[in-house]
Amino acid sequence: MPTDIVSAEFLPSLARRLGISALWSSLLVLTWLLFHLVTDHCWFYLNGIHNVSTIVTVLFTWLLVFFVLTKWRRVVLVIFTLLIVGLYPIDWNTVSAAASGAASTLRRTAGKLEEYRTHSPTKTYPATAAFEVATLTQRFYRFEYVPIPSSNSSTINAFLLKARPFRYDCGLAYSFIVGPNGKIHFTRENRDATEDDPILN
Repeated sequence: MPTDIVSAEFLPSLARRLGISALWSSLLVLTWLLFHLVTDHCWFYLNGIHNVSTIVTVLFTWLLVFFVLTKWRRVVLVIFTLLIVGLYPIDWNTVSAAASGAASTLRRTAGKLEEYRTHSPTKTYPATAAFEVATLTQRFYRFEYVPIPSSNSSTINAFLLKARPFRYDCGLAYSFIVGPNGKIHFTRENRDATEDDPILN
């Protein structure tokens, strides 16, 4: 039958086209990935495994569809993709977002500690503190609570909250500290910030 003949010719041709498209897509994605890993040792760290795997999957799928389509359909795909990218711009400013998140985390935590002290019968701060950190900030910053006891060690009358990047070699150059006065101090040196450092406005 004519239908059987068409199927016998079309299906192997489609399978061969998909196989070639998948091969080219894999090679291009692998080349792109290796280029970033070789030229920028911070690229994978800053983007994270989840974002990298998502980008790789989307890129491979897009290339596979692109190679399978005919010429004029490829033009339509490119135009459609450019429209989507234009309407939904992506913010890649990960470093600034992480630093801003670290400062905000310290500010919120300091506020909760003050609230705890206000309601405490002995007007003391807690011995420990929990940080509610956003996922992005948690990837790049470590946090520390330093309780400062009174002279007789019966209560905790002050504290320090610290935030410091895990890696300074990847653009994360801000360390922060805040005490009971609520003022956040920062430094761009590879060390803990102190209350002698400039105040973050």
